[in-house]
Amino acid sequence: MPDSALEAHASPQTLKLGQRLLVLVEGELARLPPRERARLTIWQENRTRAALGDLMSLLAVISSFKVALVLTGVWPAGLVPWAHGIALICVLLGRWGYAYARGLGIESIAAMLFLLGLITILADPAPLWWIEQPALTLGWMWLLATLGIPLLARLASVVVFCGLLIAAAVIFFLMDPIPGRATFGILLYLLVSIAGGLFLRRLRSDMSLHYRRSNESVTLAANTDALTGLPNRRGWREQAPLLLAEHATGNKPLSLLFIDLDHFKQRNDLHGHAAGDETLHRVGQLLGERLAAGMAARLGGEEFVCLLPGLDEHAAVQFAQSLREALAQDADPLTFSGGVAQWRPGEDLTELLARGDAAMYRAKQAGRDCVQTAD
Repeated sequence: MPDSALEAHASPQTLKLGQRLLVLVEGELARLPPRERARLTIWQENRTRAALGDLMSLLAVISSFKVALVLTGVWPAGLVPWAHGIALICVLLGRWGYAYARGLGIESIAAMLFLLGLITILADPAPLWWIEQPALTLGWMWLLATLGIPLLARLASVVVFCGLLIAAAVIFFLMDPIPGRATFGILLYLLVSIAGGLFLRRLRSDMSLHYRRSNESVTLAANTDALTGLPNRRGWREQAPLLLAEHATGNKPLSLLFIDLDHFKQRNDLHGHAAGDETLHRVGQLLGERLAAGMAARLGGEEFVCLLPGLDEHAAVQFAQSLREALAQDADPLTFSGGVAQWRPGEDLTELLARGDAAMYRAKQAGRDCVQTAD
């Protein structure tokens, strides 16, 4: 997808207050159109799960080893052994839930379950430590906010996760009352931790979008012909099969037009390579303007190919004739030999291209400056 698709967003001045707040949380992702934002959110979600899944699996293995040592009595523990077993179950359930949960904030519950179990196993707190050391307890809550929020790709999951943290803090205050001023201070620290987690999440999101934009720029450059702006042979091989498969399932007509510019080498020898480059650019511009759907590509040299979805053989020949007329009316008239092949059910792209190529060679043998149809 071109960079312009990723950058198509409203200016900050036109955003409403709610949208501006969303930008503060979501970063560049919030500026994208809804459909593109949803697609990239799913991409980020899958990428985040893939990256963090291995880390969570490693931590689950480490936790399993420690719990095994605790259960066998080799490792002295502050908690009773069965509590470590329950914590390990929480870790495993959280790891599984984070990997397979979809939507509705379920992944936030899984992430919190994993982190709580992991902290219990690694910190090995003594019984009722959360009452004896309230500051340490609340410190773990702040750490959960800072570490847990960046793991979540969906905004709904972040909201649920933050709600669970605030609810846990409220329950703690109810069970172990703290003076009013201290309560407000602790809540302030919790909100600061949540804000820090949101900031880290936004940085992660923006970094992944920049990474994707860079990859797409490199891919676009590698798949695009510099002279014509059309896909090159590599771009054709990647994009054309997808377009063919898309239209093959709908039983709609689809045709291929193979174009070979007539006497192009002689034009180069007579007028120079700069004029030849200008000719190729002119053909590429014309194809780009005339193809409302489908695609055109430069396969190399003076050869071009077009996929024409929705056009049968007759309509594709008419399209080719209109191209011939447009090129013939230019100040520097240009002709080409064209071959048209209509797609047959069950035919792959290589076979379709071969039939179009054969029809184009028949046009050259017939004297050039004409269009032939495939057998």
